[in-house]
Amino acid sequence: METVCKKCGGTKWVKSGKVRNKQRYNCKLCGYNFVLGDEREKVGQEGKALAVLLYSAGKSSYGFIAKLFNVSRLQF
Repeated sequence: METVCKKCGGTKWVKSGKVRNKQRYNCKLCGYNFVLGDEREKVGQEGKALAVLLYSAGKSSYGFIAKLFNVSRLQF
């Protein structure tokens, strides 16, 4: 697999240290810093639908829903 910039798609890059034990790259064309892969967990469509139903029914707050899905309040 060839490493390409996430912003411009360029293939000219240099290693730029490590962050959270993952190699960081710096694109020579646009100057964008990036890390390969995205390991963040995302709430699926079913989870989002459940959150909307719980909130619209007036039974749950944003804080409760965030704790239920183990995410920040700002991700909704």
